[in-house]
Amino acid sequence: EITISDVNWIEEPQDFPYKMQARYRHQGDLVNAVIDALSNGRYQVTFDEAQEALASGQSLVMYQDRVCLGGGVIE
Repeated sequence: EITISDVNWIEEPQDFPYKMQARYRHQGDLVNAVIDALSNGRYQVTFDEAQEALASGQSLVMYQDRVCLGGGVIE
């Protein structure tokens, strides 16, 4: 799991936790995850399967049915 901040929503979910797909590498695979709101505009993202090589400062882009919901920066 990771924490993201500086999130820009195109279509913010109405309820959290929220099941979605995420991508953290350009042209990387979409991976299943759940996002939950924390405080101060931060969110916790928990992946269904362990992910490798996530680094602070990388962008995480969130999708639902291949529609972009928004994105944030990995802390």
